Amino acid sequence: MKKTIEANEMSVMRLFSVGNEQFIVPVYQRRYLWGKDQWMDLWNDIQNIEVGEDHFLGSIVVINPQHNIEINQFEVVDGQQRLTTLSLLIAALRDSLIQSGGVQEVSIGEALHGYLHSSTMFNKNLPKLIPGKLDRDDFATIVDRKIKEMTNSNMYSAYQFFRGLFSEQNDLVELAKTITGSLKVVLIQVMSHKDAFRLFETLNDRGLSLSAADLIKNYILSKAARTSEDELDDIVETWDEIVELVGQLDHLRFFRQVLLSKTEGVFSFNKLYDRYKTVVDKSDSIVDMVDELKEYAVFYNQICTATTKYPSVNEKLRAINAIGAATSYTLLLKLLKNQVTELQLVSILNQIETFALRRAICSWSTNNLDSIFNHLALNTPVDTSCVEYIKGVLTRADYIPSDADFVANFKTKNFRQDDQCKYILERIEDYHVNFSKEKSIANRSLVHIEHIMPKSIKSNSSKKEYGDWKTYLGNDADLHDVYVNKIGNLTLLGSSLNISASNNPFEEKKKNYEQSLIVMTKQLMNYSKWDIATIQERTENLAGIAAGIWKL
Repeated sequence: MKKTIEANEMSVMRLFSVGNEQFIVPVYQRRYLWGKDQWMDLWNDIQNIEVGEDHFLGSIVVINPQHNIEINQFEVVDGQQRLTTLSLLIAALRDSLIQSGGVQEVSIGEALHGYLHSSTMFNKNLPKLIPGKLDRDDFATIVDRKIKEMTNSNMYSAYQFFRGLFSEQNDLVELAKTITGSLKVVLIQVMSHKDAFRLFETLNDRGLSLSAADLIKNYILSKAARTSEDELDDIVETWDEIVELVGQLDHLRFFRQVLLSKTEGVFSFNKLYDRYKTVVDKSDSIVDMVDELKEYAVFYNQICTATTKYPSVNEKLRAINAIGAATSYTLLLKLLKNQVTELQLVSILNQIETFALRRAICSWSTNNLDSIFNHLALNTPVDTSCVEYIKGVLTRADYIPSDADFVANFKTKNFRQDDQCKYILERIEDYHVNFSKEKSIANRSLVHIEHIMPKSIKSNSSKKEYGDWKTYLGNDADLHDVYVNKIGNLTLLGSSLNISASNNPFEEKKKNYEQSLIVMTKQLMNYSKWDIATIQERTENLAGIAAGIWKL
C-alpha cells in the first residue's frame, strides 16, 4: 500500500534531473513574489557552503496522486516561491556558463538546460516547472532563452540579479557543482489535498497555517476553474481580499469559526478540509460562497481588532479579547451578519464576558464551549428576543459557576501578569469610580500590574531592588509564595511610578501610591502595614466586588 505522505531529502540535481517529472503550480496560485532580500539570502547561503558540506533550503510539498507511464505531474501546494527561484537561478547559471565559451562550461550549461525541461518517449522539451498563469509566459521566455522579447517582470529581475552575481565569479564550474550537489531540499509527496492539509495541521506551526488555508482555497478555486476565466479572476481577487482582511490573525480559526456559525455540529481542525469540501460540493454558486466568506472576513477582522462602527461595542470586544473568549467569535460572526443593534451587541457582550470570566476563574473545562456557541449561532432568534435567548443559555446552572463557586475560586486563584488579570483590575477600578465616563485609566498601555508585596523577597538582589521585605514581614515571610499572586496583593500603577515604587518598602511605596490617579491604588494609603492578614482582608473585599461586577 502506497504511503499517503512521503518525504525525501534530495539535492537540486536530483530534484530537477528526473526526466519524466513535472511540477505544476495551480493556475489560481499567487504569482511569483520573492524579491531582492530573498534572492540575496539564497546567494549568501550558497557562498557560505564549505567544501564537502550541504545546505538545507527547506521543503517543497507536492500532490502526486499516482505515477504515470508517460509523465508524473506534481501539483505544488507549498514551496512554489523556492522552487521557482531555484529554476531562475539555474537558468541564469546556464546562460552564464554558455556565454563564457569554455568547452566544459558550455557542456555543463546545456546539461542545466536539460534540468529545466522534462521529456518522455513521446514528448520532448516539456517545461520542468509550469508556474501560475500570471507568470507562465515570462517564465517560458527565460527558460526558452528568448530574453530579448521580455519587457519587465519580477521573474526577469530575479534572472538578471543572478546573472549579475555570476558575472563576478571566477569559477562557474565549481559554483555549478555546489548549487546542484550541495543545496538540499526535502520533497514531501502526498496523495491528495486532504493529506496535505493533514500534514500542515500535524506540523502545528503557526507560520504554516496560511499554507493549510491555501489548500481550502485550492479546492474552492479548482471548482471555480470550471467556470469562465473572468469569473475565476474575480474569485481569485476576492480571495486575496479575504487573506488581507484576516492578515496576521489565525486563518484556520477563521475558516473553522465561519463554518461553526453556519452549520450544525462541532468538528476538530483536522476535519476542517473535509467539511469545506462538503460545503463547496453542495454550493450552487462558488462566486456567492466566496463573496460570503469575504463578508465574514470583514466581521472577523472587526471582532479581533475591535474596530466595528460602534465605540461602545469595540470597548466590550477589547474586553472579550483580553479575557481570552475567542470561542465566542462563532456567535459574534452570526450576530454581525444579522445586523443586531448596538444596544443588543453590548448587552450580549456583557453576558459573554461574565460567562467566560467566571468559567476561567473557576478553571472549568473548555471542551463544551464550541458546542455552546455553535448552538447559539444557529438558534438565536433574529429579533428583539435575541438578548434574552442568549442570556437564558449562558446562565444555565451547568454552564456557568454559581456566586459561591466564583467567589471561592476568585479568593484562592493565583493571578498571572497577563491581559486577563489587568482587565479584571481595570474593571474593579471602574467600580471604584462608579463606572463613570471619566475613567481614571486613560491609556491602559501605560498602566502595569503592581505586586504590593514584591514577587521576590529572599535573595540579595531582591533586597537591593525592593528593600528588606523579608525582615519587614517577619514570620509572614514564610507565606510569601502562597499569597504573592493573590488578587489582594495586586493593584494597577502607572509605568513611571512602578519603577520608583519597586525600590521602596511599603511605607515608602505609599508615597508613590498617593500620587497615583488610580483610586484603588490611592486607597492603599489607608493601610498602616502590609502583611498576610492585610492581603487576606483585601482579597475578601475584592472578591465581593468581582461577584457584583460579573453577576449572573
